[in-house]
Amino acid sequence: MKEKAMKKTTNIKDDTFVASSPVFSTVDGPPVMPRNAAIQKANEVNSTRAFSTTTFPLDKSSSDRVAMEVAKQFGGFITSFRPLDDNKWRKRRKAFAQQIAAWLENTDVQLHLRLSGWSQADLDSFELDYAGCLARARKLGGSVNLVPGAILILNRIECLKAFYASDYDWGIMMDDDAVLYEKAQHNSAWRLFPEMAKNGQAAYAEVDVFFPNNPGKPGGGFNAKYVEDPALYAENHVFERNPDLKGSMFIVRNFRKARRHEVLPDPSFTIHGEDTLFATEAIKRGCTVMKCWNINLKELVGERDSHFGGGRFTAMREAHVRIAEMYKGDGLRMRKPYDQSSKTLERKEFYAKCWKARPTKWTTPKP
Repeated sequence: MKEKAMKKTTNIKDDTFVASSPVFSTVDGPPVMPRNAAIQKANEVNSTRAFSTTTFPLDKSSSDRVAMEVAKQFGGFITSFRPLDDNKWRKRRKAFAQQIAAWLENTDVQLHLRLSGWSQADLDSFELDYAGCLARARKLGGSVNLVPGAILILNRIECLKAFYASDYDWGIMMDDDAVLYEKAQHNSAWRLFPEMAKNGQAAYAEVDVFFPNNPGKPGGGFNAKYVEDPALYAENHVFERNPDLKGSMFIVRNFRKARRHEVLPDPSFTIHGEDTLFATEAIKRGCTVMKCWNINLKELVGERDSHFGGGRFTAMREAHVRIAEMYKGDGLRMRKPYDQSSKTLERKEFYAKCWKARPTKWTTPKP
């Protein structure tokens, strides 16, 4: 593993809890947003971070400065839930170790690990089997918290609270098997974080919540997408409105630090679909939720060993019906409410009421 530069450590409190006016608007505009030169100019003139506006030569000192900026701007918050099924536990702990190793090897993002339902014996054996990777994460500025077992939404809320209380600009919320595809054809991959750090916050003024493309989902064919306009995706970070956020990995702006309303899902929502709930609540609060086409999600655990279990479609329909009921006053509804084979939410009126003039597409040049 590569050696990391010394970096600022962001303190995350240990816990035992269980449990802007847009520059461009393309709501009905062209399929691809124009190059936002105005944002680049504003970034060069107005950024409060001198580092973020400078192009550095490719030497060791500049590499260290980029690493420090990534560690300052991004924090990763991972929930690992200890299942009762021993076979599933063996597979998930192995995937978790692979995930930690991948993030530490490929990024300078500090990792804050919430071990829900783990015992001290689980932690000790994990460290013994996987070369002390938890201690390494902690040494590089992260944290490790043993907490009682709790359902996912409560763990996610605690991770969000810890993030909002930190000094990070962006929080990367993850399950314990999320990494990125990293070959040349996968676009920015792990490089997204230093690229964003060098660009600075002003370059992403209209991006509040974003998540990687999921190649396994319909419409997730990144190769077909990139070939539509190779230069666009090679030269720019490209974000498009998409509420289909997947909880395995998503990135959130620090709303508290930005002096905006913090987005937290309703803790009473104890069924599946907490990721859709978070995206819906964010949009209701006036935030943008977008897919970033420059990164592609890779999950290390297959469907058989996921925490979701069987009956995914039925569970998701139940979740969407409840979410539609929760936000019906904001114009959200089921597209086919009486069709048991449909789980699609109708968001047209919801967007008109809550998205308003926020852009639906956002591009900014890579540094």
